[in-house]
Amino acid sequence: MAISTKTTSMLLSAAFRARFAIARPLAVQKAFYTEGAIPRGGGAFSEKENAIENKYIHEQEMLKIQQLKEKLAKAQESIDSTKKELDEHIEKQKKSQ
Repeated sequence: MAISTKTTSMLLSAAFRARFAIARPLAVQKAFYTEGAIPRGGGAFSEKENAIENKYIHEQEMLKIQQLKEKLAKAQESIDSTKKELDEHIEKQKKSQ
């Protein structure tokens, strides 16, 4: 029994599709993962943008440090005044005994 040319052509076509059916979803997946992503461009603009962002972050950190230093100074003043009051109270107690 001989296979006709049409049948051979259909079998080869089916084999070809089956072989590349696996590759197609991988290509689609790759496009799916990059869809909507903003490509990172190089050059002076990116460097300038990074420099501006770094400067902003540095300024915010310095502001936070300044605020913490002020808070620490107020807390230290409160501790010093409480310590002074305690020392005065202890002196009065020693004198009254």
